[in-house]
Amino acid sequence: GSSLNNIDDGSSLSIWENIASSLSGTFAASKDKGGAASADPTSTQLVTLVRVGIPSILAALVATFAFPSISLGLASTFNDAGVFAVLSQDSSQFVQNFLTVSSLMFSILVGQTYYFMYSQQEAIYYALFDEVTEAKSLLEQVALVCQGRAMYNQVLRSISTYVQDDLKQLNADPAVLLSARPVDDPLEAIMYMTSVGVPS
Repeated sequence: GSSLNNIDDGSSLSIWENIASSLSGTFAASKDKGGAASADPTSTQLVTLVRVGIPSILAALVATFAFPSISLGLASTFNDAGVFAVLSQDSSQFVQNFLTVSSLMFSILVGQTYYFMYSQQEAIYYALFDEVTEAKSLLEQVALVCQGRAMYNQVLRSISTYVQDDLKQLNADPAVLLSARPVDDPLEAIMYMTSVGVPS
């Protein structure tokens, strides 16, 4: 079940990576110890372009060769005197209606796409704002609880480490940050010092 899906996902990813590497000599994707591919943003964009571009080109080729036969098949179904009478009287209105429907469908698709993108950006900014708010609240609580105690400087260093190595890493891959947590996590160190204490 899941192992076969993982194998299929890995093989499909390697196919796209091989195609992208053959198109560009600068593409280089390294793998960490866990086996997950870690590539720079340029390589990721190239793989995405290949994943989108090749199916689009194939679909365009299929549509180019299939359109004449489909059009002739539809024309044969409209082989009726009433249909030809309507088209002959006002063909411009028929074309205008067709273009109006096409424009409406395109507007709906583009609107949904922009709505999804802006919703995603909004969710990211809200999450970042919540994280900064929690970090500020933690700093205020540390100043109230630990000021004048021996562990105060160590707790402040842990907060500084968290801000520099975690909160400010906006360009890093979130999956990598979550899966490669440090052994001495600064937030866990703060929780341990404030709940258990330090040797004295």
